[in-house]
Amino acid sequence: MQTNEGLSDSLALKANLQQTAAVIEIPVEYKPLLESIESYFGVHKRVKELLTELNHPFVNWNFVSDNIKAFSVNDFTKFNHHEKAVEAINLVFKIYFTVVESKAKDEIKDKTLRFLFDYICTMLSESGDKSERNVMLLEPVFKKLLELS
Repeated sequence: MQTNEGLSDSLALKANLQQTAAVIEIPVEYKPLLESIESYFGVHKRVKELLTELNHPFVNWNFVSDNIKAFSVNDFTKFNHHEKAVEAINLVFKIYFTVVESKAKDEIKDKTLRFLFDYICTMLSESGDKSERNVMLLEPVFKKLLELS
């Protein structure tokens, strides 16, 4: 048997969930990133979930940080040779910087910066015949890091 207090807690939770439930649209600017991995169903699905969370009014920054690292490091070779690779790579950097410049806890921002360097290392070591192109993409990243420091 549920008490009145338990019932009111349950109703409050239900109301809170309805209030925070939102239809999230992924901004069109992320289309090249999604297109670069569309032939990889599981990866595409995970990145859509990541982008949905990133654009939610109540972002779970820890989720975004962990998932952008997992995607950018583990799946780099999947989007590195796509025709929209440059755009995709730059969008991944944008997501990293979005977390670092967010209102996330300092621990999450610090972790995200470490993950960003893991991504850069992955880029440098796994670019293959695209290494010259990819190295050129790093100048604005390092400028941004200098601005933030």
